[in-house]
Amino acid sequence: MGDLKHTINIAATRSGLSAHVIRVWEKRYTGIKPSRTSSNRRLYSESDIEKLRLLKQATDLGCRIAHVAHLEVSELASLIARVHQDQSPEGSQPQAMEGQASSQISSADQAIDQILQAILLLDQERIEQLLEKSMVEFGHQGMLCQVLAPLTRRMGEAWAAGRLTIPQEHAASATIKSFLFSRLRSFGNAAAAPRLLVATPSDQHHEIGAIMVASLAANLGWKPVYIGASVPAQEIASAAMQQSVHALALSLVYPHGDEQVIVDLESLRKALPDSIPILVGGQALSSYRQILGQIGAICCQSLGELQQSLRTLQSTVLGRKRLP
Repeated sequence: MGDLKHTINIAATRSGLSAHVIRVWEKRYTGIKPSRTSSNRRLYSESDIEKLRLLKQATDLGCRIAHVAHLEVSELASLIARVHQDQSPEGSQPQAMEGQASSQISSADQAIDQILQAILLLDQERIEQLLEKSMVEFGHQGMLCQVLAPLTRRMGEAWAAGRLTIPQEHAASATIKSFLFSRLRSFGNAAAAPRLLVATPSDQHHEIGAIMVASLAANLGWKPVYIGASVPAQEIASAAMQQSVHALALSLVYPHGDEQVIVDLESLRKALPDSIPILVGGQALSSYRQILGQIGAICCQSLGELQQSLRTLQSTVLGRKRLP
């Protein structure tokens, strides 16, 4: 692909990986071997960047980096195409992938157990280290979907059962939010990226889910605008119009079936133009099905469904921008 060489910052921007993850993958798995300048700075070829880009796609699809780092570019491209086909509604996971999928699930469960143990010990530094390790192991989207989403569900269950104290829950939430915010940046051309407003409506104070949505969107090439938790409908609509967003994402976690949330959802749909779709997810989603159907919201049962919806909307937005 040519002899042009690029710095690690350019490689990170073009591949969608952070510079830190690139360095760790290089050190642990030797899948990428950049050249070095006389001052020992890394330089990446076009082929190196293409492999990094494909490695990110593979890990986002659920492949463990340890299993794919050694593959050549052509082999990675073929693997990604097979996984896409197997994950389509008509496809099913091939037998050859079953061992890898089982190992992936086991490894993610182990990571969750370790983080929960750190939460019980109020060890915030350990929580952050384990989250960073999960991001390296599973990729950004893999960490969100396979580790952080089930982790927050288990935290909620532990809280409801009285197994998690107020200090433990608050310390864990603060650490997770700080971790996600520190990595909340758009990949690719931020100026051309479609904009997504992210919030929770009135009385919805749990914001980790919303921050995860913003983080996922940024990794997919959106420019997220996060405005916080328990925001009144009129303020959400005002921010959406001020920022000229292309979509709105809301997280509904607790309480379930709250009348104020129903009023907010009705008000938002009336205040926003039909061209701005409303995406809704979260553990309380099912209790708002009726109103969500009435306002034509896009319901996302999981981060995987949200990812697919964002990709579809992104293609639509970018397609409109290319029209003369």
